[in-house]
Amino acid sequence: PTGETFAGSQFMFLDSAGRLAISGKTVFFAGDAVLLLDGVRIAETGDPIGEPGFVWDEFRIMGFSDTGLIALRGIAVEMGTGSELDAFATVEVDAAGNVVQRSVLALEGRPLPAGLGDFRGPVRGVHVAQDGRVLWGGSRQSGSFDDDDFILLDQTLLVLEGTTPSPFPGLPWRIPNHRYWLAPVAGTWLASNIVAGEPGG
Repeated sequence: PTGETFAGSQFMFLDSAGRLAISGKTVFFAGDAVLLLDGVRIAETGDPIGEPGFVWDEFRIMGFSDTGLIALRGIAVEMGTGSELDAFATVEVDAAGNVVQRSVLALEGRPLPAGLGDFRGPVRGVHVAQDGRVLWGGSRQSGSFDDDDFILLDQTLLVLEGTTPSPFPGLPWRIPNHRYWLAPVAGTWLASNIVAGEPGG
C-alpha cells in the first residue's frame, strides 16, 4: 500500500467477505512487526497488547474470523522494566477495519482461566473459528506440574494433560499441544496428539 514499507508476510488469513489480514516485518528479520488489513496498518511494534503496561515487540497473526477477531501470538514488553514475555492476544475490528477492542488471553507468568495456574508460554496451537471462538493451547505453571499442557476454548478448559480422558479407555491425553481444529457448526472440536501408555501396553 502507498506509504508502507513491507518486507514480506509471515502468515495471512481471509475472512468470508474477502478481507485479507497479513502479519510481517517492515525489514527482513530486523524490522518492526506489522499487521495489515486490506493494506491498512492496524497493529505494529509498540502498540498496546490489551494489558495495561505492556506493548508488542513482535507478533504474528494466528487466525481471523468473520466477526473481525484477529488472534496474535508474540512477545510483549513490560514498559518501565523492559521484560519480554510470551503473549497471546486478540484485536477486534469493525466492518470498516477500525480497531474496537484489544484483549489478552495469556501473558507469561500471569494467571490462566479455569484455575489452571500461571501461563508458561508460548501458545503452541491456535484455531480461530469463523464465529470468533478461539481454540488454543500451551503450558501452565502450577505447583509441581509446571509442564502440564492444556487446550482451552476461549476461557473454558477442554483438555488438561494427564487428567482429561482420551477416546481410549484408561489412557489420558499426554501432550495435547500440536494440532487443534474447531468445526464451524455444533461446537465440535478435533485434536490430534499423544496418549499416555507404552506401545502395546
